[in-house]
Amino acid sequence: MPKDINVAAQERFAAGVNSGSFDVFDEVVYGTGWGGVRGLLASAGLSGATATVAHLGLVWGSEQVVLPALNVSAPVFKYGGKATATDLLHHTVYAAATGLAYSWLDRSQSR
Repeated sequence: MPKDINVAAQERFAAGVNSGSFDVFDEVVYGTGWGGVRGLLASAGLSGATATVAHLGLVWGSEQVVLPALNVSAPVFKYGGKATATDLLHHTVYAAATGLAYSWLDRSQSR
């Protein structure tokens, strides 16, 4: 673990995860909130792959700013290539799935 991480903050964050404080409800609220951002991107005129890439940039980019600012995670450049690639992959899957779901819902409303 990088030395500049606030151990107490990281322990509080881990305790919340391990105790079930971050449960399915939290994941649904978090995912729904970011899904709403995907809808706002469409309202701004972005669609398809362009909107999905913008959504990915917002979701992953905010993580790279917020978690280090809260001192519960190191900046991305301190974790190395493999961990960064894994994190980016997870966020890419989320953004792609959200984009596909948005496209499906948008098409079904157009009928």
